Amino acid sequence: MYLNSQNYPNGNLKLNIDNAQLALLYDMYVRFQTSYYDKEPGPLLWCAEFRDHASLIVIDCSKQCETVKAGAIDVRLEFECQANIPAQTAAYCLIIHDKLVEYNALRSSVTRRV
Repeated sequence: MYLNSQNYPNGNLKLNIDNAQLALLYDMYVRFQTSYYDKEPGPLLWCAEFRDHASLIVIDCSKQCETVKAGAIDVRLEFECQANIPAQTAAYCLIIHDKLVEYNALRSSVTRRV
């Protein structure tokens, strides 16, 4: 994920999902509770459930430099895959932010709500 030109997490994750090497993704998922809610992690999914049933990638970019926080932020997600992604695959992005905004897909506009 890129916020403006800064990437999160730093560097390539180099995951091998075919071989179920998801420890790094699971750790990122678990650590988000500590970072965002400031509490001990209590994940809803155990590691095996996460591996078998959840296609989640949790990217915590709350610790960012001040230059990224000032002004508008451009968000871009990039995935590099060894094989083609199957047809009819859907990807969703949930952004948790401390400001309230409204996105209008028909007009491709974002407005800030006070």
